[in-house]
Amino acid sequence: MKKWKLYVIVLLCFGLVGCANKQVGDNNGNTKLQTEGNISEQIEDHLYVEAEFYLPTEELSTYSTELKKFDYDKIQAIFWPDANTNEITTNKFGERCYKKATIGSENGSLIYRANDDIDYLDTLCAYAKEKSIASKKNLKFATAKKARREAEIFISKFGIGCELGEPHIVAVNSEDLNRIQKKMMEDDDYNAMLSTKNLGNTNFDRDMELYYLEYPFVIEDIQVFGPDDPVVQYTGDDSLLAQNMRAKMIISNAGIEELQLEGVLNKWTKSGKKAEIIGYEGIREALDKKFGNVILTDEYKVSNIWIEYFPLIQSDSFNQVEVIPVWCCDFKINGKDENYTLRFHAITGEELS
Repeated sequence: MKKWKLYVIVLLCFGLVGCANKQVGDNNGNTKLQTEGNISEQIEDHLYVEAEFYLPTEELSTYSTELKKFDYDKIQAIFWPDANTNEITTNKFGERCYKKATIGSENGSLIYRANDDIDYLDTLCAYAKEKSIASKKNLKFATAKKARREAEIFISKFGIGCELGEPHIVAVNSEDLNRIQKKMMEDDDYNAMLSTKNLGNTNFDRDMELYYLEYPFVIEDIQVFGPDDPVVQYTGDDSLLAQNMRAKMIISNAGIEELQLEGVLNKWTKSGKKAEIIGYEGIREALDKKFGNVILTDEYKVSNIWIEYFPLIQSDSFNQVEVIPVWCCDFKINGKDENYTLRFHAITGEELS
């Protein structure tokens, strides 16, 4: 069990600290958002806003729930419906095992792997997504549309309290995997790690094909905090504010190879009343409160503003969650992206810290 707990801790660290990608501050066709125009102004000395601003057309809700607790017996029945009970074992890490497949679970997290080789395939596909080096295409065993439909039907069996958003899909065959592996070995940020683990020289079966699908979660068409979002800024103690949400699945011509659910929630136990969201003036007040008594020597410019749902873990609990709408303000410092993003409660205007 220590191995599984360590994996979850590492997963959280990458989710909260290693984020590099930023969301685009537009409505992406979302009919629930309406443009308020381009904001360009100086708030304080060395503090500026220059960003597009989109306001929800409807009031938003807050939700009380908890991190999903998975029942191993129910999970294994989903993955292994034809297995006899005496064929399923529990290893020293607390994972359920059937033949070469394993299932591990903690509050809010679940991981299924069909065999030990899937972790490396996941790494290659994630690298292809990060570097945008996999072309969009349909594979021989199934179209991307069919694979997506099967993935979403399967994930729906787990009773998660949010809807799946638009997935990022990587479609690869053995030729693609060899090409991605070669690029990773040539990448200074990855080659040492691959060499240490004796990876990087894998020969993939010629008929191997797989889809890697990575889903964000959404509430009321608004995205929930995920691992590709900017880092959470801590101004108080080191307690965990939120566990980012994501679903990943690998489907090959052999079936489901992997499912990872991260930071997922139970169905809502209580729905808060809809409330009016603060507009730009409220954000401006929050920024003024944050920086008004600070002498800034560097130039801080808000370059991107967007709204997201944030699964705030309650301070007196490890699994109770209040899902709240927040305004995210992404900054450039002295004209450069410095991965500095502030989040303000979209109803009260309070900074999350």
